[in-house]
Amino acid sequence: VVLSVQAQNIDTLTIGQNGNHDFKTVSAAFDSLYNRGVGNSIMLLVTADYIPDDSLYHETFPITVQDVIGTDAETTITLKLAEDINVTLKDSADCIFYLDNAKHFSIYGDGRLNVVNESKVNGTAGIRLYGNCDDIVIDGCNIMAEVADSCSYGISAECHYGEYPIVLSNNNISRATYGMFVTDDSDKKGRDIIIDGNSIGDVRDGYHITSCGICVSVANSHKDVSSRFVISDNKIFSVMGGVLPTGITVYDGSGTISNNLILDIVNNNQAHETNAAYGMIIMSANDSVECYNNMISHVAA
Repeated sequence: VVLSVQAQNIDTLTIGQNGNHDFKTVSAAFDSLYNRGVGNSIMLLVTADYIPDDSLYHETFPITVQDVIGTDAETTITLKLAEDINVTLKDSADCIFYLDNAKHFSIYGDGRLNVVNESKVNGTAGIRLYGNCDDIVIDGCNIMAEVADSCSYGISAECHYGEYPIVLSNNNISRATYGMFVTDDSDKKGRDIIIDGNSIGDVRDGYHITSCGICVSVANSHKDVSSRFVISDNKIFSVMGGVLPTGITVYDGSGTISNNLILDIVNNNQAHETNAAYGMIIMSANDSVECYNNMISHVAA
C-alpha cells in the first residue's frame, strides 16, 4: 500500500469555530500539521471567531506542540492572533501549551493572548517546554498560573538539546511560584537562552510570585564565549512568600544579567531574619556571569 499525503503549502491558516476557517481549534491545526508536514513557513492565525470552550468544537488541553516534518530554521510555524481580539485559554490541565520536543515554533501573543491555568496539580504551568526543544519564541503572552500548596510556573522550560536560541520575551506573568524556571543542558555551541522585556509579578493579593521571578540553570557549553544566557530589561516585582523569595536566581551557567528592575521582594514569614529575601542570587561558581545596570530596591529584609 502506497500512501501519498500532500504537504501543507498554505502560508496562513485561520482558526475559529464560526465562519469559513481552516480549523476549529488550535489542537486540530497541529494534528493536521503532524499528519501532513509543511512545505513552507506556516502562520496559524487565531481569529475573533475562536471560542476555546465551544460546546461542539472545544479546545483540547494541553495544546501539544511537537516537531513537524518539514520545518527548519527557514521554514517555521508561528501562532498569532488577528488584530483587536483577546483570546483566553483557560483550563485546569497540567499546562495550557505543552511544547514537547518542539522545533522552529513561535507564539506571538501581542498582549492579546491570555493563558490561565487554574490547576492545583503539583508542577502546573501556563506554558511548558520539555525535551529537545529548539528555535522557540514565546513573546507577548499574558500568563497566569495557580499558586497553591504545590509548585507552579508561569513558563517552565526543561530542555536537553538545541542549536538555536530559546527566546522568552515581552510576557506578563503572575500568580505562580516561579515566574520563569529554565534549565538547559544542551551541548551545542551557539545555543542561548534569551529572557528579556518580561514583566513578572502582580501587586494584587493572591496573584504574587511567591518564590522567584526568574530562575535559570544552564550548562556552560560556550567555551570560547562568555554568554550562555541573557537576562535583560525585565521588571520583577511583588515577589512575596515564605521560602526565600528572590528576584533572579542563577544556579549554573555563564551569561549576562543587565538592565533589570527588581523591587518589592518580601519574605512574609521572616522579614527581619537573616537570609530572608534577595534581589539576586548567583551560584555559578565556575562560570562567568556579568551583572550591570540592574536596579534592586525594597528587599525585606
